[in-house]
Amino acid sequence: MEPDFDWGSTVAGISTRTFTLAPWPWRILPWVEIPDGLTFTLFDVDPSDDMLGRRKVAGTPAEVTEWQHAHDAFLAELGRAESEVRHEHGVRTVTRFMADRTVVRRRRGDLRPGRRARSRQAFERCVARMRAADAKYQGVREVIERRLAQGADERPSDVGDRS
Repeated sequence: MEPDFDWGSTVAGISTRTFTLAPWPWRILPWVEIPDGLTFTLFDVDPSDDMLGRRKVAGTPAEVTEWQHAHDAFLAELGRAESEVRHEHGVRTVTRFMADRTVVRRRRGDLRPGRRARSRQAFERCVARMRAADAKYQGVREVIERRLAQGADERPSDVGDRS
């Protein structure tokens, strides 16, 4: 049952974000097979008044806070899973002089036999973590999508009329 939005409602700005694996270093590793379907949709929630370029969604303050926490947790888990699979493939982020950081790749894993099987197992673990995080975020995504659809249906017909 949808809550009644009257005095306790908040309007939040929603923007859509798509998470995919970074293309580097996978495109230069011919023995790595990236699984299909590693693209995830997130809704970035901003309760501030500055909603330039964002769609508006009504919700209680508790719901908006819950959406923000779910978004942050989902994005963090996707990032950790990607970082772990990159680490297992020998990709490291190295701090250089001052605040400069760069990504390097250690080649020791390339010389050991079974690298394709190790890569496949690493991506299986990564996909499992990402799918589990996606399943947790699915409820929040459905609520926001439903509210966005309701907001689109309730728009007045004279939105474009500036007379």
